[in-house]
Amino acid sequence: MLPSITVTAPADLEKQPTDAASENGLKLNLDVLNLLNTQADQITYYYTSRLAGEPAAGVNDVHFHPVEPLAVRFTLAKAF
Repeated sequence: MLPSITVTAPADLEKQPTDAASENGLKLNLDVLNLLNTQADQITYYYTSRLAGEPAAGVNDVHFHPVEPLAVRFTLAKAF
């Protein structure tokens, strides 16, 4: 698993509200996932599974979930 990276703007760049939302109730988030676009497995399992056409007893094999590709997400939320 890749580490999570958080970047915070300096306090003199803008007024930092105390409740993590601006005074008008708006909150903007920027998330960057897999910044280096690493090609790896997030998790790997070894177990017996059976697909169509395989023996009834199944086949022992490695199953994996790849790391998500590079993604940038902007979120704008409004508190009421």
